[in-house]
Amino acid sequence: MGVKTSDSLIEDPNEDKLESEGTPLKYDPNFKGPIKNRSCTDIICCLLFLIFIGGLVVVAIFAFKYGDPKLLLYPVNSNNELCGYGKQM
Repeated sequence: MGVKTSDSLIEDPNEDKLESEGTPLKYDPNFKGPIKNRSCTDIICCLLFLIFIGGLVVVAIFAFKYGDPKLLLYPVNSNNELCGYGKQM
């Protein structure tokens, strides 16, 4: 059963699914899942992610300890002075 256009018949790809959805699935007590031998495959990605987060923490500690937020907020003139603050170092 498709949709009739001017010269051709377009098939509905969902038509098969609609007809087979009428019967409910039965419980199978012997079914063990789609794969019997499952294992965790994302350990390497998880470790890389934790290393990356640790690196971000280290950078944040150095930025907090040695950084100066005024250098990000205010512009610097040609003499390396913060505008409105004069010579800093």
